[in-house]
This record gives sequence, C-alpha cells and structure tokens, in this order.
Amino acid sequence: MRAALLSSAIALGGCSQAPLTEVLVVADTELAVPSELTRVRFEVEGPRGDVQRASADFAAGDARPSVLALVHRGGPLGPFTVEVIGERGTEEVVRRAARLALVAGEVRALHVMLRRACAGVTCAEGETCGDAGCRAIDVDASELEPWNGPPPSMDAGASADGGVDASPPCACDDGLACTIDLCRDGGCLHVPEASACAGDEHACTSAVCDPELGCIQVADDAACDDGVTCTIDRCELERGCTSTPDHAACGDGASCTVDRCDATLGCSSTPDDAACDDGVACTVERCEASGCATDLAHASCALGELCETAGCARGPTFTEVYAFFERRCTSCHTAANPHGGLDLSSRAQTWASLVGITSTCDASARVVPRDARASLLWRKLARIDLCGERMPPSGSPASTSDVALIERWIHAGALDD
Repeated sequence: MRAALLSSAIALGGCSQAPLTEVLVVADTELAVPSELTRVRFEVEGPRGDVQRASADFAAGDARPSVLALVHRGGPLGPFTVEVIGERGTEEVVRRAARLALVAGEVRALHVMLRRACAGVTCAEGETCGDAGCRAIDVDASELEPWNGPPPSMDAGASADGGVDASPPCACDDGLACTIDLCRDGGCLHVPEASACAGDEHACTSAVCDPELGCIQVADDAACDDGVTCTIDRCELERGCTSTPDHAACGDGASCTVDRCDATLGCSSTPDDAACDDGVACTVERCEASGCATDLAHASCALGELCETAGCARGPTFTEVYAFFERRCTSCHTAANPHGGLDLSSRAQTWASLVGITSTCDASARVVPRDARASLLWRKLARIDLCGERMPPSGSPASTSDVALIERWIHAGALDD
C-alpha cells in the first residue's frame, strides 16, 4: 500500500479510443520532502514536438508519489519524452528522463525514482541518471509494468495544459504492501509495483505483485532445464528445481530392451535376451536393436531331427536324398568319370564321398553335418557358391524343394539312413 494524492492526466491527441491506451508515470524520491525537495515537475514532449506540463507542490501539501497519466487520444503512439524534475524552491536538484512509446490497448506503469545519488549528475546526450548510474533514456516496452486493474477515467480534472488536479483525500488503502493506491474520480486505482516484492532463495522463481493477492512467487519451469532430454524439469515454489526421470521418453521401439532414463546420463537401452524366449527348446533367442531374433540350434535335437520354429522335427532320410542324386547327378558323377572327384555311382559311395570330405575346388567340406550353410554341396545347389562347375552343369537348376531337401537332411545330421 502506497498513498498517491496527485492525479494528473495529459491527453495525447484526438478523440477517445477503446480499449484504454495509457502510461502511468509514478515519480517518487529518496530526498527528504519538503526540506530537500519541494516540488516535482513533469514535461512531456510528443512525437510532433508539442510540449505539455504538470507539477506537484509538496510544500503545498501534495502527497507523493506523484502520478502523471499519459492517455492516448489518437495519433502516433510515440516516441514521448518525459522529463521528471525535482526542485527545491526555484533550484533544480535532480532530473531524470525517459523516452517511450505507449502500448496499444494496454495500461502500463513507468516507475521513476529521483535518487539522492543522481543529484547534480550530468550524463551524456541521450542518457539519464538511473538506478545504477547513467543509462540510455530509451525505455523498452518490457520495462513498462503491465497494470491489469479496471481502466480509470482520465478526463475529469485535467487542465488544458495538463496541469495538476489535487483530488480530495479518499480511502483507497487495499492493504497490499506492493500496490500504489490512487484516488481517481471518486474511485480507487491500485497499481502493482513488483520492486516492492522480495524474491526467495530459488533461482527459478520470481517475485511479482498481484493486484488481488499482493506479493507472490511465480515459477518458471524453463529456468530448470538440465539439458537431459528424458527428464521432466519443473520449478516448485517450495523446493525450487526438480528433475524427474521419464523412462517412457527413452523407448527405442524394440520390445525386448529395458529403456531407462538416468537423470545425469540420459537414455540407455539394455538388451534383455530373456524377453525374447519363444518357449521352443531348440531355438536360441537374442535381443537386437531391431527387436528379437531367433537362431535354430539343430544340434540340440536328436540325430535324424532338425530344429524348426515349432521345435524338433524329423529330417529327410538319405534314401530320399539319393533319389534326387539319381535323377539329376549320377550321369555326371560316375565311377569311371567322377566330375570334381565326386563319385555318386552307388548309394554307399555317395554318402562316403560327401560327409566330412574336403572338396577339390577349395578347402571346404562337401557336407558338414548339422550346418547346411557351411556345406559346399548345399551352397552349389542353392547357387550361392561359384567354386568348381555349375551343379547340375546343364538343364534347369535344382528346384526349391530339392534344395530344401538337401538342407533339411544336412541339418538333421546327414545320416546314412
């Protein structure tokens, strides 16, 4: 609560506009009144060079702070240059200046303190003595404090040249320490002044003056950003900044990984092979970045069996395999002329020439029991290995079913049955 008994309005152009566009210039001083300062004068120069004046006489009983209302009545919103001059008698003691523009459709407040440290101080052109020494006279809109109270009427009591209307005393104390309480046209106006509110120990909160609640602390979550993308950063009025890990933010799309958010290190995804267990005894499951992968462990099945996705299954017999050789291969691989050193002239000779026998074109085995992909026989039939001659050397390639027959027989152990 701060009393203000000076109410002055300067009209800034043509007819009245709605909503109200206004700046309240609130002037106060650290100097003793009226022994060191007897009067404060306002001089306002508009964008077209016109000058209007108002003043308050402390020696005559005018109260402080002194409040000058700049009300827009049309024309440009700025710039307006406001000079606030503190005097003792006819002697100038201290002066401050501000150059500003009004904010369309808003009521703002500019607080000007005539400080003892500024008495007799001369600053460079375009500067004024401020709270921390000389500063530019230009005042940004962000320095004009928004005022959200009911729009006051500024027409009554204003003299033609913007002179002072010393309003009669009125009871406008709202009981809040951070508001400037003004009497206007028989009513009250309460201007928030954030500088009267003290901050707390938390870096993410700021003190503001609420026209209804008084001084309050406002939380700013953005001030708590810890740079870790998976944490939820908040500013709590009682505790300050808090960061809560959000594990869901670390999902990598793989159902078998354990996704965790570390408040310091960020996201991590740990593969969990157990999460891929398909319940089939002969399969080996593993978790990869793309999800679960399954290998068939044929050796875990009994001889004569191979591993399939549903479990161990009986493989083809060598009798079935030799029937394929008789159809497609025995005409080339005879006892008299065994191409590539492979004799398929009889069932017994065929098995003995394949299983565990090194080929003549490279050092790989013709048949590696339980591993078709390591067996040259299957690789040549499947046309993925160019070692030696094409097999069969003429005619159509081995059918898909014939290649699968050889593959399943090898995976089942390549038995002679």
